Amino acid sequence: MNPKIFLAGAFILLMVSCACMRDKFEKSEQANERPALSVWNFDHMLQVRESLKKGKNTYRIPYQKLIKEAEQILGLPATSVMDKPNEKVAKSGDKHDFISVGKYCWPNPDTPDGMPWIQRDGYINVENFKKDDAVRLDKMCGNMWKLSIAYFFSGDERFAQKAVELVRVWFIDPETKMNPHFTYAQVIPGNDNDMGHFPGIIFGRNFINILSGLCFTQSSKAYTKEFDTEIKKWFAEYSNWLTTSEFGKKESKTTNNHSIAYDQQLLAIALFAGDDATARRIVSDFHPVRIFPQVEPDGKMPRELARTRGLGYSAYNVKHMLEVCEVATMINPDLYNITSADGRCISKAIEYIAQFPGKKLEDFAPYKQIADWDKSIEEICWIVKWAHKYDPSKGYDDLFKKHNAKLSEHVNNLLY
Repeated sequence: MNPKIFLAGAFILLMVSCACMRDKFEKSEQANERPALSVWNFDHMLQVRESLKKGKNTYRIPYQKLIKEAEQILGLPATSVMDKPNEKVAKSGDKHDFISVGKYCWPNPDTPDGMPWIQRDGYINVENFKKDDAVRLDKMCGNMWKLSIAYFFSGDERFAQKAVELVRVWFIDPETKMNPHFTYAQVIPGNDNDMGHFPGIIFGRNFINILSGLCFTQSSKAYTKEFDTEIKKWFAEYSNWLTTSEFGKKESKTTNNHSIAYDQQLLAIALFAGDDATARRIVSDFHPVRIFPQVEPDGKMPRELARTRGLGYSAYNVKHMLEVCEVATMINPDLYNITSADGRCISKAIEYIAQFPGKKLEDFAPYKQIADWDKSIEEICWIVKWAHKYDPSKGYDDLFKKHNAKLSEHVNNLLY
């Protein structure tokens, strides 16, 4: 072989190798930067990933659980709104329309045909609810975000590819996509001409995890420019519906957890789309418009405590607040600490619910929690673990360890 040809070939291979290594290094460096949107404790996730790279055992078991679950999801078919039976199609007749029946709705016991259905706050009609698009959306979302964080921690392209597939089927593919609205969410049969109700917009909270998960997969080969354009188009249409429809306008004026979830959705979409002005407006208004009217100086949230699952809804609302603080980190890293003149703040809301781990249902009186007390306590423990990031002086990390030693192997340990 001609030595010059050999040397030239070797030089080309060396250059290609160096280019590949440089590209891999740049992607790795980029992956260490905070994404445009993260609904989880990103600083903690970086620490976890570094620990895993060094072969430490601190997070080995929850990581193995995550990867096992993600591997199982790879073999599952993508779900869509088209999977519902024909008898569950919305009044529009369009199977692409999302539909759900209010989960606290039941047949009327005082009429022969059960119509019109009635509300029983806090009592879930499981058999009916599990047939709806809401269950499919929850399942798709849960699978998608697990795949996205599995990709973040492992770098395995298969997980990113499946995550993108799930999103493409639900939102983009013409044959299976959901129409960008919740007009038929929370139907109460026999009421209001079988139309949906504006509180059904709460199901859009799932989209926050979807968009956050997508930001974690943007460095993958599966996340193409075409896909980016199409998914941003869908969410632009949905955002327009949220802000211009009668349902959206009514939801924006609610004064409980729904209003915070509404802001969460618009904030997540704005950050994902690069709409800095909208994102900053939402963050600027967050405390005066949402937190101060809802949280009392002693941390109680009366509108949540008035429910039959008062502790669960209080924890649910506080989790929304922490998610907004995390998502808004690049806009206002001190959002958590904003306090009104009379002491209303997120910290007080957490202090109030943080007193209940280790206590019994009767200690919650005069408020009600008709079911899932232990589940609510577990949720509170994850909340205080996350809140430790914002205020280490409260001892929340110790509180979590004291009451949730059994959760030391939970996948959530990778996120909070």
